[in-house]
Amino acid sequence: MDRDSVIRKIKSLLALSDDQSNENESYVAMLMARKLMIKYHIENSEVVDLHDESSEVVELKLVFTFNKRYTYYYLYLCGAIAKYNRCKILSGSYSYQQNKSIYIIGEKSDAEYVKSVCEYAHAVMENCLHLIHTDLYARGYRRDLLVTMKSSWAYGYVDGLRDYYERQTVSEVGGSLMCIIPDTVIQYASKYGDSHDSKDIQVDRSLYDRGYEESRDFFNRSRLEDKQGYMIGG
Repeated sequence: MDRDSVIRKIKSLLALSDDQSNENESYVAMLMARKLMIKYHIENSEVVDLHDESSEVVELKLVFTFNKRYTYYYLYLCGAIAKYNRCKILSGSYSYQQNKSIYIIGEKSDAEYVKSVCEYAHAVMENCLHLIHTDLYARGYRRDLLVTMKSSWAYGYVDGLRDYYERQTVSEVGGSLMCIIPDTVIQYASKYGDSHDSKDIQVDRSLYDRGYEESRDFFNRSRLEDKQGYMIGG
């Protein structure tokens, strides 16, 4: 495929990604466009004419929140996706009892892509975590153990996504360039201080490993799947 054909394909995909009538198709189109841009060294400026993108730094609020005590892994998730797509994340000050918003900081096209992936990943994880909770609750697990077990799966899942992105930067031509955060984004985010998205918890290894393994399916999804019969430990 010659370069002009690739650019036309990317523009078509980006146009499709703007159609919010089907959230899943929009996400898949954006993901395919980004992969082509990485593979063929296509810059945002080369598709700006039809997609109305710009290098303006924007701040986009995600539709979901996180709680430091119970669902901190969602901030960890967003940090992983943002890091490998030229963006940064911000969150408000928080206490252990409050849910807080997450914001994506980046150039417009990058931030919109990261927002789409984060919200899609959150929906996938919520679906799986609900089934895990239902299974473990039926087995009589205490509340504190439910939190630990669910977090173990979630951190394994996010670490799997992190490793996928890391492999992309090595195997895809030009992939490493996508990890360089623009100075304008860094300067914008620095006004608010850093949002720490690291993890420091003890995990159940079996559930962590299961989450890591299941993350492989994420980039192959064309729609959210209802995993009927999801069981922990057989």
